[in-house]
Amino acid sequence: MALLRISTPVAGKASTEDFYAHLIWVQRRKCLLLTHAGTLFSPFVPDATVAELRPVGPFVVSAIEGTLRSEGLPPDALARQNVTVGKTAELRVVGTMNDLAGITDACHRHRRWAGPL
Repeated sequence: MALLRISTPVAGKASTEDFYAHLIWVQRRKCLLLTHAGTLFSPFVPDATVAELRPVGPFVVSAIEGTLRSEGLPPDALARQNVTVGKTAELRVVGTMNDLAGITDACHRHRRWAGPL
């Protein structure tokens, strides 16, 4: 929250339409992992910069729409145009994100992922 300069997150109910964001480090680079609560669809944004994340809304919507397009899905299939930042409300999604972050890090550490981020 401090990175995004957000002092008070929005309180709200959990929804299957929510996306969760997790800033992770892979090979000393900041990466953003997004996960949709209803489908666990998880766009991954390598080399995310603080400048891109401020304001967070346009960057997140663009990342989601771009990943949907790259998968042959309509860009508005899951993306919402309004983005608010709130506290975690769905622990199942957080567990999935932690697993994905660990797998991504392990693949890079063990060089099983030969390509760049």
